[in-house]
Amino acid sequence: MGLDAVEFVMAIEAAFGIDIPDSVARELVTPGEVVDYLERRLIPSSQTTEAENSPICLEQRAFYRIRRASVKLLGLPRSAIRPDTSWDQVLPVSEKREAWRALGDAVGAGTWPRRALWRMPETSTVGGTAKYLAILTPRSFWAETETWTRPAIKNVIVGLMREELGIKKFAWTDRFVRDLHVD
Repeated sequence: MGLDAVEFVMAIEAAFGIDIPDSVARELVTPGEVVDYLERRLIPSSQTTEAENSPICLEQRAFYRIRRASVKLLGLPRSAIRPDTSWDQVLPVSEKREAWRALGDAVGAGTWPRRALWRMPETSTVGGTAKYLAILTPRSFWAETETWTRPAIKNVIVGLMREELGIKKFAWTDRFVRDLHVD
């Protein structure tokens, strides 16, 4: 397994809060097989299809947590924090780095974008940061009493494929090495 594949497996482990044995990781040769494996590990066999019909939006949960922390720490009105709100509009100019770190601590996600990522197009808005967090640390926004659904697992894998491997289009049956050129 190459470095890209190892880092991808590590990102999956961090996202779902599980360990994937090396012997198992070597056997997961398509994104679909990754989803199948995670479904077996994360979804109880007694779960009903009703849960699949009411998907949980982790990005929305991340946004609400960011907004709550922003209102409290930055002293802003709730209406000032929307998905399209730019961090440059709300972070105090004189203490941007400190405010950014404090905001990350208050949000409590497993991963917080490093300083200056508020300037990156993907995370320059509150909504972009929520999307980033929902992809990289979904378990931070998942209640312990909830169980994963196949659609939720697939959403996280799609995001990890994009963020970790730079792959935006793929089929669930594509082979990582042969078709997607993941080393």
